[in-house]
Formats: sequence, structure tokens, C-alpha cells
Amino acid sequence: MRCLEKNLPCTYGLIVFFFVITTLSCQALMVEYDLDKLVKESTDIITGKVVETTSHWNKDKTAIVTDVTIKIDKAVKGKAEKSIIVQYPGGEIARSDGTGVGMGRSDTPRFDVDEEVLLFLQKEKEIDIFKVTADFQGKFSIIEDKESAKKMIKGAAKILADPETLKIREVKEYRVPLEDFVKNVEEIINKQEK
Repeated sequence: MRCLEKNLPCTYGLIVFFFVITTLSCQALMVEYDLDKLVKESTDIITGKVVETTSHWNKDKTAIVTDVTIKIDKAVKGKAEKSIIVQYPGGEIARSDGTGVGMGRSDTPRFDVDEEVLLFLQKEKEIDIFKVTADFQGKFSIIEDKESAKKMIKGAAKILADPETLKIREVKEYRVPLEDFVKNVEEIINKQEK
């Protein structure tokens, strides 16, 4: 590095430093999907419970993926199965020496064992694996409201691009009764099938 030998400022080093710093602070920017679009682009819509999560290398050994086994309670759209595997990019793999390696993306949905979920899914062609439609936008947690004891859909707050203006805006967290949400989805399915 000639710039260090002559005590001159190393422009390339500064450029790399600022590139790394700005890259680390970025989040994924996505176009928002409304409910109609989520329903239309999903081959399956289900409610269920996360039974297991397993991270592993993809077949080319170039990226880590995580398989999430979901025990299905209800198939709102698509064929009813007892359980399915949902796969998303990222995860952590432990090594034999106690260390590990991980990969992740900010737009990827996260799953916890025993979590109840409502998922908008797209079936992968020729294999029995699903992916979540529109990344985190197609995953909803199901929680129990402590006051009413009703099951509720919980949507997470994220930063999205408005589909019309492509300007960044924050989507606030919201809660809707599961029963009402599913009825709304079923009405949209019926309209789209006509």
C-alpha cells in the first residue's frame, strides 16, 4: 500500500470503511403487499403451530437455510395436510468445536418453536417445501388476548415502501381477531375465484 509508505491519506481504505459502515446500517426495503395481493400470490394459506426449526446448508453449500415444520390446524386456501415444511434463507449452524456460523436477512420472517402462526405460502415447484409469500409480510403470529381470551392476529411493525409512491413509511403493529381475519381472507378467496 503506497499511501501508507508515504504517510498520505489512504483514500481506498476510507472508501472501504464508509462502505462497510453504511452497509451494516441498511435494512431491506420492500414494497408493501395488501391483503388482496397476499391472497392472490399465495398457493396456500394456513394456521398452525411451529413444531421444529432446523438450519442447514443448501444443496450447493453456498448459503444457510432453515426448515420450519408446521403442524396445520386449518387450511384456509390450498390442500389440507397434517404438517408442512416452510423454508427461509438464513439461520445458524453449530460446529463440532462449539462455535457456529450464521446468516440472516432483515426481511426474513422468524419462527419460534410452539409459536402459533397464520401463514401465506407459495409452494415450491416439484418439491414439498413452501416459502412465505412476501417474506415477513406473509407471516402473522397468533396470540391470545388476555382480557377476552380470543385468539388474535398480531402484525409486526416494519419499514416498507409505499407501493404507489415508493416512499418509506413505517407500518404500525396491529391486532385483529383471528376469526374476523380468516373470514376476510375467505371472502377475498371467493371473489378471486369468480
